Amino acid sequence: MAAHLVSGNANGEQLLSVVAAFCVEHPDFEKWAQAKTARFPEMTEKQKSKKLGDLDASIAKAQAQLRDAEKAAAIAAVEARYAEIDVQVGGPAW
Repeated sequence: MAAHLVSGNANGEQLLSVVAAFCVEHPDFEKWAQAKTARFPEMTEKQKSKKLGDLDASIAKAQAQLRDAEKAAAIAAVEARYAEIDVQVGGPAW
């Protein structure tokens, strides 16, 4: 089984079953996982603030893009409706 993990052949359900078996069979798994995650220190307040600011900027950009897309769709719908009216009356309505 180790060969499958090292070669990258185990993935998805296979990988989950191997990890689950490891957790069940090795009571030290929790200690091992804590030791591995201890390598990654907590973010400082400054890092958290920057990360949140970056996320807020990304959200604002996505919202602006959505607003622009909705506006373009609304304008296209109105133009299509007036084009339909123009066809029905035989020319521009104005």
